[in-house]
Amino acid sequence: MKSLPTLIGENLWLGDFPFNQWFYEKYHSWLHNPQVEPFIGPVSENSPEEVKDMLIENKIDEKIKHWCIYYGPYYDNKSPIGDGSLGRLNHQSEFAELDKDYFNFKKLEEFTILIGEGRGKGIGTEATSLILNHAFSTGTDAVYLGVYINNLGGIKVYERNGFQTLRTAKDKYSGKEELIMRITSKDWKRR
Repeated sequence: MKSLPTLIGENLWLGDFPFNQWFYEKYHSWLHNPQVEPFIGPVSENSPEEVKDMLIENKIDEKIKHWCIYYGPYYDNKSPIGDGSLGRLNHQSEFAELDKDYFNFKKLEEFTILIGEGRGKGIGTEATSLILNHAFSTGTDAVYLGVYINNLGGIKVYERNGFQTLRTAKDKYSGKEELIMRITSKDWKRR
């Protein structure tokens, strides 16, 4: 299993997940929270056991960097509040069809984030910034994401961090309309 770098911010930090039953149940509750569900894609993890399996798969997969977001001082792992990830993209990615400049970049990542608790406190903005800083400091050329158009809070977070909207598209899993957004290493340096 791979080891992830710990990312430390002002009010939160990102690190490995607590692999225990209490956390699997907590994560499962985030995925099925009525205040969160409208903003995330279809959920396949219908039990805490399936959450455990997904977290283990992501820990093993070399193409995915998947962090747990903790609120509070570094190494206080009693306060997990969400997760964020970078997934390496290849030339068969759905983003290749949606961005005319896609093939101009060598190292591409897809960004995802879920704030399960504490929305509206700047947590998403800070966690996004930490993950993007990691991506661009390790040679990533561009980071992409898809965000449902009803997720106004998420869109503001991404724009604050320098993402630009490329176009709208239908999410291939849910059929919902989403914005396709991108930030390049050059955009990140200019912020």
